[in-house]
Amino acid sequence: MVAVISSSDVLLAQINSKKARVGVIGLGVVGAAQAVAMTHAGFTVIGADIDPERVALLTATGQEIAPPVGGESMRATSDFDELAGADCIINCVTTSHRADGTPNRGALTDAARLVAQQLTVGTLVVVESTVPPGTTRDLILPMLEESGLRSGEDFFLAFSPERLDLGNQTYPVEAIPRVVGGITPSCTEVASALYQQLAAKIHPVSSPEAAEMAKVFENTFRYVNIGLANELALLCSAMSLSVHEVLDACATKPFAFMTHRPGPGVGGRCIPMAPRYLSWAAREAGKELPVTEAAMRVNDAMPHVVAQRVQALIGDGKSGEGRPSVLILGVAYKPNVADARGSVALTVAGDLLRAGVRVLYHDPHVPSISVEGQQLLSQELESRLIEDVDCTVLLCPHESVDYELILRHSSRLLDPTGHLTPDGQRVFHI
Repeated sequence: MVAVISSSDVLLAQINSKKARVGVIGLGVVGAAQAVAMTHAGFTVIGADIDPERVALLTATGQEIAPPVGGESMRATSDFDELAGADCIINCVTTSHRADGTPNRGALTDAARLVAQQLTVGTLVVVESTVPPGTTRDLILPMLEESGLRSGEDFFLAFSPERLDLGNQTYPVEAIPRVVGGITPSCTEVASALYQQLAAKIHPVSSPEAAEMAKVFENTFRYVNIGLANELALLCSAMSLSVHEVLDACATKPFAFMTHRPGPGVGGRCIPMAPRYLSWAAREAGKELPVTEAAMRVNDAMPHVVAQRVQALIGDGKSGEGRPSVLILGVAYKPNVADARGSVALTVAGDLLRAGVRVLYHDPHVPSISVEGQQLLSQELESRLIEDVDCTVLLCPHESVDYELILRHSSRLLDPTGHLTPDGQRVFHI
């Protein structure tokens, strides 16, 4: 009897020998980091993105998250036909939500159509984009099977959530455990084999839905606890207590407590999106998530609370005449990164501008932002700039900022991040 070699056996052999060609769709923060990690693992990688400027930037200079690409081991392109020869395709396109909280998966479906056109027998497709539970099976699988190929037999489909923490040097892509859930056991096996080449610990689950749910819940867990900390901050402020003193006291408990800090809100494109996906999935299943919904209300309100607190501190301005001014320190969504997408600083600045306040900002990583139709440029941090404004507000504590200079020259400083110690006279928390 002649042994039948399955398509999974062939692909596993290619993966284990590093001969498999890996395609990455979407070269944003997540996709670029994933492409570089696969290159470092020894694979030939083709990265594809619809934005030719992003492709050119990565090819020529690289970004903070990735070294320059080019040469034989890694190429970036905006020609998706070049993915035709890929044995493994990782979908890292950006997902988002609409104003009403419903998922916007347009980019994901566009990418799936492109993959379906290139799909051949023996191809592995992995979705890494953050999605509501059920997306891989209910949305992506039917689109790929329109090719006439069948998942688990002709090609392999799995979900493995990205867990990139931009700026975290302790946990690079290769060091973060991977959750993998395939449409079939063979899909899970092949996808797990690919990520094992990164030396990452693999945690297989029974289905894509379990992996998708794990992703949105782990982010929602963080989001809800930040909301609880924000709620505590508002209560402590009303009772003239230091929320950080209270949290530091709680943190001495060696079990059953995990410290989450309050702040001006929850920014970025990942953490705030997860609870909305979870809430949407719950509604689709006929369930309610009152704790998650409450956390969204608290966290969504925090940037507006900050703006109101700033206005209360500045009053009519130093002179009592004209237009009061505020200097925002840090407009990125998190410290030490150059990404302002979804930053709460944009909401705070918008509220202040609408209230007639002149807004200036300093951010060593973000040279310009657009708020309320205005293009604002990062100002050089000088003593005169700090002295001339009515209030300084710290929204994103980058490590490279000179806080001693700020403390020496600020007449009023609001710090909802808890990075600086309040003194009750010039430096305030919420």
